[in-house]
Amino acid sequence: MKGSKAAPFLALFMILLNLSTPMVNAYNATLYDFTFTQEFEPDANGHTYVYTAPDMRELYDYSRVTYSNEMNVKKYHYGTNRWWLSSFALPGVGTKEVAFQESWYAMNGWLSNWTTLPIFYEFMNSTNTYDLTAVDRITYFGMPINEEVSIIIKQDRPYYGTFNVTDEEFFYLKIISHQDDITFGISVIDPYGRMCGFATINDGDIDILPFATNGPGMYFIMIYSYGAKSQLNSLTLELQSIAPEELDSGMIVEGVLEGSEFMVNPNGGDIIHREKAPTARTFKVRSNTSMPAVVEYSVNSPELDDDIYTPFQTRVQVTSDKTFLPSGSKYFDNLNPAGGVFYYQSFQGEIYYITIVGMEETSYSFYHWTPDIPTLPIGVPIYLEENRLDTATFAFKLNLAQDSLMKVNTTDSSAFQWKIFTVQENGVYRLSNLDDDEVFSDAQPIYLPTGNYLLIGEGSTLNPPLTTFNLGPVIDGDGAVPVDVGDIVGVKVPTNYLTFYEVNVTLLNHENISSSQNIYLFNQYGNELRNVDVTLGNQQSGTAWIAFPENQTTLHTGFPTTYDMFDDGFGIIAISPYSVSNNTSGLSTLPGEHTLGFNITFEDYNDRAFNGTTTWTHGSTDWVNITLGEPGDPTEIYLLEMNAVAGTWYNVTYITEDVSSIDDISAYQVYRGFTQILQYFSLDDALVGDASKGQFQFGAVSNKVYLMITLTRTAGTEGSFDILISPFTTNKYEHPPAPHYFPSSGGGSAAAGFDPLVIGGAIGVVAVVVVVVVLVKRRRGAGA
Repeated sequence: MKGSKAAPFLALFMILLNLSTPMVNAYNATLYDFTFTQEFEPDANGHTYVYTAPDMRELYDYSRVTYSNEMNVKKYHYGTNRWWLSSFALPGVGTKEVAFQESWYAMNGWLSNWTTLPIFYEFMNSTNTYDLTAVDRITYFGMPINEEVSIIIKQDRPYYGTFNVTDEEFFYLKIISHQDDITFGISVIDPYGRMCGFATINDGDIDILPFATNGPGMYFIMIYSYGAKSQLNSLTLELQSIAPEELDSGMIVEGVLEGSEFMVNPNGGDIIHREKAPTARTFKVRSNTSMPAVVEYSVNSPELDDDIYTPFQTRVQVTSDKTFLPSGSKYFDNLNPAGGVFYYQSFQGEIYYITIVGMEETSYSFYHWTPDIPTLPIGVPIYLEENRLDTATFAFKLNLAQDSLMKVNTTDSSAFQWKIFTVQENGVYRLSNLDDDEVFSDAQPIYLPTGNYLLIGEGSTLNPPLTTFNLGPVIDGDGAVPVDVGDIVGVKVPTNYLTFYEVNVTLLNHENISSSQNIYLFNQYGNELRNVDVTLGNQQSGTAWIAFPENQTTLHTGFPTTYDMFDDGFGIIAISPYSVSNNTSGLSTLPGEHTLGFNITFEDYNDRAFNGTTTWTHGSTDWVNITLGEPGDPTEIYLLEMNAVAGTWYNVTYITEDVSSIDDISAYQVYRGFTQILQYFSLDDALVGDASKGQFQFGAVSNKVYLMITLTRTAGTEGSFDILISPFTTNKYEHPPAPHYFPSSGGGSAAAGFDPLVIGGAIGVVAVVVVVVVLVKRRRGAGA
């Protein structure tokens, strides 16, 4: 449905009943201010090193440092296979904000949880004389339920409003900003440190943040602000407990979102615009655990003259009661606000809440039903047509009794967008795009563990393509594997952290053929580590069969040219042949299907991977030596195993003989189950010297570090590689403690045991603001 364009006087007539917005009738919260300080200890070299690991409150970075002399700072922000090095200055003497708690996520595959990686800082100046202190200021307040509360906010700290949930199911958090030129970021966090919802409020706007609870316990609302022209800002909040309306299958609900920010002043007849909270409606749905369902909806928002007033933009949002994203946040998504379809399945019995937020007499309709959603056809072209829709959405269910791999072919890869999702037993919502392609060998495979899935395709059906879903099994253990041309098969093999492997794939067919195939390596989370395209062949020679020209390919994993290091658990080796040619008749392509046999071996390669290895343990400052021997390969690789201490910054000094060049130095570490790699271009940021003598620095994020060093040697004598590793005194940034419950105190009364200080006038109609004076905790950084 499409709204009509209303003349200004008709729009005024429609909203005459909404003549005014009441004054904010809220009490001012009692604010409890805390300051946490940490003095950092420099190393003997005059530099100060700080390690900061992620924390549940990493959503903000309000830490500040106070320093007694001008400083230069280097920040090493760790990523998946590098660090991002940035530099900045702390000029003069003063206090400056430093982001000790940024959140950068790394993904290890669509089936992995997100990993937040640490940061190292290096502070220094020319005199090596300075004091350096981290300061965290945090303000807490009690957040009442079903009652408005106003707070005064300063921009140099986060604010935490704490509240207890008992049996409440769903909340609306009404947020009222009292000024322009400011942005508020607001998050709701559950007792386990997981985000239930997030909103950004710009200028003097008013909005509603809907969120579902996650069981009883203490929750908190985290608030931060930026961009204001005033240091003192104000905000009013109301936490409303609501009961969502349940929509059973077959039900339809219609309604109107009343209210407007556009009205006539009853005293003077002038047209005025007054910020007002939108209206929200929430409906909850649940399907059978084995049967998908759908919510279809339409929205009609009146279109007012933009020269007079831009109406509130209607939103349609969906969340869940016990479903969480890989980041740890509660599942949350925004749907098309103009109308659409929402296919879902309560895989683990979860509830989905759909909330529409808007005003201006916006009308809506929601229809919940259980259609007969078909099972996905496998291995045959699918033709999808709906000519009366510019964009159509199709759904298929897929129930897998064994681990599988899928490749999607299409005659037009631009026509449809496909995605697949499920909810695992631990409640984590898994979603991935399916990358189809017109060329089978270029289609990106996806690993699908045993379980139930829902596939959604959306696109134009004016010229519908043919789409083929090719599914192949994943079997346990290496060995002989049959696979047809145009299919994909995988084998599952056990893997360990920081282990190098050798993979051999051999064509077994005793035929005069050559086969071309993709070989993929996946980790257990579905992350593709390697994709190679190889051709293998056999040919008869008398009574024997010989390679034509090669019938085996070998892959070595984990080396600096590939960085395809497996994690602890299992990996998958997948083979997908796409063509077969006859070796005895001009390499013409064979028609029809052809079954190929391959033998796969997967072996630990650590003992054979390096020209030499040595071990170093933290606590010893002795040199370690790698004897190079007489040159063998033009390029040689050596491994240094470091038994390190996580959170320590290290200096590595080396002296060599009989080395022409150092071609690569890489550091492999394991952090929270994630293999983190520092490639040479990162370590080179801190490298001084040349091939004969030099040093570099890096920070350990795990207790086991593999330093892999690649050398070029041209001389004919034995050489040496001597290494001295020295740990620096490294301060661990101490995060402020997790919030604990602060009771709300209506009317501005102070909590017992605190000395209240009146600092200003009221917001709305209330008389005073009560602020609790500062409590200071002092901490001192500890050297590694």
